[in-house]
This record gives sequence, C-alpha cells and structure tokens, in this order.
Amino acid sequence: MAIRHTKEPWKREGSYESGFTVRAADGKCVCKMGEHFRPDIDRELADFIAAAPDLLKALKLLFDELKLIDYGKSGRAQIIDEYMQKAETAIAKAEGGESGD
Repeated sequence: MAIRHTKEPWKREGSYESGFTVRAADGKCVCKMGEHFRPDIDRELADFIAAAPDLLKALKLLFDELKLIDYGKSGRAQIIDEYMQKAETAIAKAEGGESGD
C-alpha cells in the first residue's frame, strides 16, 4: 500500500520568533514546528521534513538504477546487497509499509 502525501514541493517558512511551518505546494500545512527549547533545532527539522518528498524520489530513482547493475565481479556484492536492503526498507517505511524495527 503506497501512502500519498500532499502536493510537492514542500517548503519551510516562518522565523525563529514565529516558529516554522512546512507547507505543501497547495499551501496546506504539513507540520508546524516551534515547541522545542532550541529554535535552531525546529528550523533544522523543518528543513529536513520539507526535503522528505525529494529525498524519497531520489532514493527510489537510485534504487531502481542500482538494481540493474551486476556487482558480483566487484567483490562488493555483499555490502551493496546490504545497502540495497536498507534503501528498500526506508522506501517501504516512507510509503507506509513495514518499518523493519
């Protein structure tokens, strides 16, 4: 089951004084930050959350391309397989699947 999120891109807006909000392209609020003791953490978290759709899209593109490569001859097949499994787990978690925890 794939989760659908609000229209991208997501953008951070606001200030240290007013708190930070992440909004979707259609103006809907994705999340509101401002309850932490350190406003700089709120900004960092808001930036990271705003990047989430782009990060997921990039990871999925990379994952799809890496599946096409034969790493058997490189001697790194085991580590690549491990990273591919981690990527697959992260994609599934982001799309509402099992978190692997």
